[in-house]
Amino acid sequence: MPSFKNRAQSIRKWVGVFGERDHRTITSIEIQRHAEAWFTSGPKMVREKGAWIPKPIPLSANSVNLHLRALENMWTVKYPKEENIVRRVDEYGGAIEARPRGQTFALCYEVLAHMPDVGESIKGAVRESGSMSRTRFEVSFLTGLEPKQLARLKEIDINWTVPSIKLPPRAKGQSMKRRKRPRRIVRERPLLEAAIPALRRLFELGANKPFSLSAYRTAIRAGVKSANTDRATERRPLLPTDLRPKDWTRHTFGTEIYRQTHDIKIVSEYLGHSDMKLAEIYAEAALHEHMIAAAAKLSTAARAASGQKAGRSTFARWRQAVRGKTRGKKTRPFAGSIERSRATGIAKKAQ
Repeated sequence: MPSFKNRAQSIRKWVGVFGERDHRTITSIEIQRHAEAWFTSGPKMVREKGAWIPKPIPLSANSVNLHLRALENMWTVKYPKEENIVRRVDEYGGAIEARPRGQTFALCYEVLAHMPDVGESIKGAVRESGSMSRTRFEVSFLTGLEPKQLARLKEIDINWTVPSIKLPPRAKGQSMKRRKRPRRIVRERPLLEAAIPALRRLFELGANKPFSLSAYRTAIRAGVKSANTDRATERRPLLPTDLRPKDWTRHTFGTEIYRQTHDIKIVSEYLGHSDMKLAEIYAEAALHEHMIAAAAKLSTAARAASGQKAGRSTFARWRQAVRGKTRGKKTRPFAGSIERSRATGIAKKAQ
């Protein structure tokens, strides 16, 4: 579901399409026809010279679906006792393949090393060392805290002796008409030792306060861009540039936990989820790696059960590939070859 602001914009589009008319005269066929028009011919609002201009460019399937969901939501709210005819219109696009978004601590540290460690620009003063965005990024991927939690984090929430952290509660609005309900008990969770210096630096800089998400996002993208420049020079694979800050931080933290534990319940507890199913998306990358390792073990077990010698064909292909790559170069012989050579020499001397 889009945000309230985006939903309001979508409703204005539908009002421009249907005008002032009774909602009972609108049919699902009309809704589908207008959705198809957006999907095939647009128009799309494009920003040029500081102004938004409509152009005959088709909208993406995701944009059309967001307009449909906004209309469906409005219909449910305004006419709860009537049939929601928007639900008769199918959404656009096929099945979306889930892509693992969690990275590794090593890649995060690489991006961190390329982020400038300078403070905010203050008029008439020299910039001090210590980037708040850089420190927040490091704390986030080592603790899994979200930006709003970082902004509410206090030193009393950290137990420096154990060490452990008590997650700041989520700021949810409560209606005055609703009865007060007991909140969930927030338990302390262990902290990584690597996160301690980063947290101390966070409090020293005073970075535990509300901050601009756009500036935070820009700093991370700058680090990724700088890292890719060095990688291109060294002819190494480039880092993905379409990841969100949450993918680099919270998703990476959850994925690394699953890599080490293979326990989705521990991932859920570390990330503070009320529903364990929410933690499954953070384990996609690690789960794929775990399945590959499991397949290798199952293959070995299958060969053993069938009486085949485990790994002979795989070892032969690997050795042939190594010989092809190192042809013409002096290579160290295998330990088995050395032992066979010695045994052959001893046998010849005995003859």
